Amino acid sequence: MRTVMATAALALALLGTAACGAGEPDVPTAAPSAAASSPAEAGEGDVAAACETIKAANRAMFEMPGIVLLVDATSTPDEAAEAAAALTKAFTENIETLTKAAGQTKDAELLAAIDRLVTGRTADLAEVKAAGRDGAKVAEARGSDASRDGERAVLGICNR
Repeated sequence: MRTVMATAALALALLGTAACGAGEPDVPTAAPSAAASSPAEAGEGDVAAACETIKAANRAMFEMPGIVLLVDATSTPDEAAEAAAALTKAFTENIETLTKAAGQTKDAELLAAIDRLVTGRTADLAEVKAAGRDGAKVAEARGSDASRDGERAVLGICNR
């Protein structure tokens, strides 16, 4: 049963990520100049490099062990601790990679969106650490609305 649930959860997560790139970002945007309709066309090659780094960071988030998808209130303390360790590692690496991406661009809109995502992921990381060995709390800390909003904003810019 857990295998079916894990497969379904992974499929939903992948569909959610694909759908996230289709919308417009939730952050205010400056009107593009008459000479360009996107940051990349404005000579901001650094946006493309940062976006590649961001997309790689997001792909890495989906390579977490299955225990992360399966942890819930019925999980043993050891299962919860294993999931918390995996989430801690994934969130920490994701934050580091997003920080690297921020160093690759000077685009103010993308930087604001990256900051929003890093802020969300940092809050998620704090929740995971606070959850300890409680499966229900670890499950709740897998991702917040703030992280999802930040991810939509970043991918909205990168998928233009």
